Amino acid sequence: MTTDVKVPRTLDEIRARVEWMKKVDVLGWALSDLRIYLPEHAVDFTLPIKNPPTAEEALALIRDYLPFAFEKALNHRGLSAERSMHHLANWAWLAGREDLSELSLDEKTYPYYGVPILRRFASELGVSLPPRLETWPNGRPCHPGCQSCK
Repeated sequence: MTTDVKVPRTLDEIRARVEWMKKVDVLGWALSDLRIYLPEHAVDFTLPIKNPPTAEEALALIRDYLPFAFEKALNHRGLSAERSMHHLANWAWLAGREDLSELSLDEKTYPYYGVPILRRFASELGVSLPPRLETWPNGRPCHPGCQSCK
């Protein structure tokens, strides 16, 4: 899906997104995904400030990160899986993919450690799913009798 959003995002857009994410990501897990592009936060990081990514650069961040997110979901790592959703939301937003960003933060699509969200990202970005995620149907446990998937 393409959007008519101008990418790369402006610094003012990124600042506004940081303020909005502070309300959503109350623990601040994924704020660094955005702050690395803001000069005023340079003292918070050892890496130099980067230019906001192009859409393809932001999508590459997602593609590189998805295997890690798959692992967290498959291993039923609740907080880590939720944190993954915040990272994916920010990178999708930076890529101009509001549809995927909003999906990542939608509590209705988060059950099963975000598997429905991860499946959508993988499908749209051409990333292969691990075998267990291919067979983990939406709305059902990862395997019969799994106590974590209730």
